[in-house]
Amino acid sequence: LPIIIFFFSSRRRHTRCREVSWARRCVQETGINAEYMGLFFMERKAPIIIGLNGGAGQIGYSLLPMLASGETFGPDQPVELRIFDLPQKMEHMCGIVMELDDSRFSLLVTVKHGCTIEMMKDVDYCIMLASLPMLQGEQRSDLIKKNTGLVKDFAEKLNDLLKPTSKVIVVTNPANTMAWVMSRFLTKIPKQNITALSMLDHNRCVYQVAKKLKGDPATVRNVICWGNHSKTLYPDLTYGTIGGKPILSLIKDPEFIYKEFIDIIRNRAFMVQKQRMQTAGFSTAAAVRDHIKYLHKGTPPGEWVSMGVYSTGKEYGIPNDLYFSFPVMCENKKHEILDGFKWDEFGKVQIETTVKELLKERDDCTSYLTALDKPKAQFCQSNLFTILIHEYTCLLYTS
Repeated sequence: LPIIIFFFSSRRRHTRCREVSWARRCVQETGINAEYMGLFFMERKAPIIIGLNGGAGQIGYSLLPMLASGETFGPDQPVELRIFDLPQKMEHMCGIVMELDDSRFSLLVTVKHGCTIEMMKDVDYCIMLASLPMLQGEQRSDLIKKNTGLVKDFAEKLNDLLKPTSKVIVVTNPANTMAWVMSRFLTKIPKQNITALSMLDHNRCVYQVAKKLKGDPATVRNVICWGNHSKTLYPDLTYGTIGGKPILSLIKDPEFIYKEFIDIIRNRAFMVQKQRMQTAGFSTAAAVRDHIKYLHKGTPPGEWVSMGVYSTGKEYGIPNDLYFSFPVMCENKKHEILDGFKWDEFGKVQIETTVKELLKERDDCTSYLTALDKPKAQFCQSNLFTILIHEYTCLLYTS
């Protein structure tokens, strides 16, 4: 037996040496990137499991390759994707899985798809994409009323499926308030593990600054998006830099800083929707990618990004039990709200306005949820969810 073990052990070492030798020769003779070649011979990490609710929609379609290719978690991190959507989307999901297969992503270990929520069990990251968009003529309050029931139902089901370390990223609009609904009914994980997407606003700020100064967006750092993902969001350039220089020292136009820039960021989603006749797709997917990448791998030293995170009432005087976009630094798969930033009088007014809106949205949600919880409303609740699912399905097919 020892002889046999030695034989196979030696054979494995010999084969390994031949593989490494062959890889080095390929690098020398073909110029192939050595790090890329190393992917074939390294010891693989355990895969990260990502679940997408509403993954067959336009955002999911753009996001899936970003998750599978290494853009999000790095070039040496395998992933497993679980795509959840409505039964009516099964054929569409099958086509998406075929495309993932045909793309030959070396880091993609497994793809699962289906319409059973149990597939979300023990995922590391759960991305809430399913949403009913705001239709022409509707108000934001209509959107809140439609999506509250969907998020509540999903959150309750996740309670029996997620592990305590799972992270939930809420993209469903209005994202901050839907994250609050999620936290109210998904009690198995800490409220800090639920975050709302404000990275799209952050990325929009970065581009607009680079455009104004004719610079490279990659050199723009430390802009801040405060508050709600809405028309009350406060995009703040006070502490931002481009190429290491303070942005406000380079932009001398107060009209741009305090009006034009803010209006562009606040109205960008509506401008995109007006031109495309659809909500923002791959730019939202890119923002989700960046959000998860910073949350998982950390922010670069000395830099921060914007995230909608849970307020405990101790940060900047923001009321307790809101999901508010703050400047955060990320490390060890956790975020930390940075303190010490100051607002001028203009900024204080903007913060007061966005806080007031978030409180109003939370109160509206509480009223809707109270109505759903009444015994006499049980039949209505069931039918409301059926109607919402039907409407959501129709919108998916027409989007």
